[in-house]
This record gives sequence, C-alpha cells and structure tokens, in this order.
Amino acid sequence: MKGSAKITFIVLVLLNGALAKAQSTSQPADQLQPQSTWSGNETSEAQVVNRRGGNPTAYASANIITRNGENFTFEYWHFVNGTWHGLEMRGQIRNGEVRAQATKIMPGGMWEDNILDVIWTGEYDGQTLKLSYALKNNQTVTSKLTYDPNARGRGARGGRRGRRAG
Repeated sequence: MKGSAKITFIVLVLLNGALAKAQSTSQPADQLQPQSTWSGNETSEAQVVNRRGGNPTAYASANIITRNGENFTFEYWHFVNGTWHGLEMRGQIRNGEVRAQATKIMPGGMWEDNILDVIWTGEYDGQTLKLSYALKNNQTVTSKLTYDPNARGRGARGGRRGRRAG
C-alpha cells in the first residue's frame, strides 16, 4: 500500500508538471507591458508613398509607457524621409481588437493637421500589434509590430530621446 501511494504521488507530480508546461506553451505571455518596445514596418498606400519620396515602407515602433488592464499609453514613432516623427497615444485592447488615439505630437514630428482626431484601429494577439489609420484623403497606413526585447526604440524610456520627465 505504501509503495502504490508513492507511485500515485509521483505520477500526479509528473502529470501536474506536464500540464503546467502545456498551458504555458499554448497561451502566449502578454508582452504588452510598460517599458516594452514593439518594432516593425509601417506600409502606406500609393498617394502616401509619393509624399514619402517613393518609399512604401517605413520603420515604426511603439514604446509602451503604461498598462492598466485593457488600457495602455504608448509612444508611436516612424522614420520617414530621414526624420523621426512621434506621437503620444492612448489605447485600449478588448478581445484582441485595438482602438487608439494620439494625444500629443512629439517635438520635431510632422503629421497631418487632424492626426489628434484620428481613431486608429487594429489587432493584438499577444505576439503581434497591428495598427491602422486613415488619412484625410482616405489613404490607409498600417503598421505591423512585434515584441522586440532587445530594441531601444525611438522615444522609449532610456531610448534615443533619453528619459522622459514625469
């Protein structure tokens, strides 16, 4: 009886470990946390490309500043025509769908005059953050960003712009 109890205990411990490992690999960790950087490319439609000197793709990054449940704040940066352009943004994730809006244009950035009124939409699946917005002429700009643990994104705390006050 003692021997079978030990075997049962060992089997339960092994099964519990296997179950925990299966759960950890089947559900990706939520990396959208403060001080994380998401980087990738921003692609634009033809009319936007013409304004960007013929380049349909620009480097883009999102630097997460705060996260409180569904709500988060971040800096969004893209590198266009040799210049960094940034926005402070407020966003919300619900069931994998993202809605965001710019709250401030970062110094040196040039954006359309209505950019603070534009609602950005997208998706978040734990691994990829997709953001899209429409310009005044209905041209769409889309960013596909992935978590980059080694990135030192433009405007990130401790990044190229240095630490932000506050």
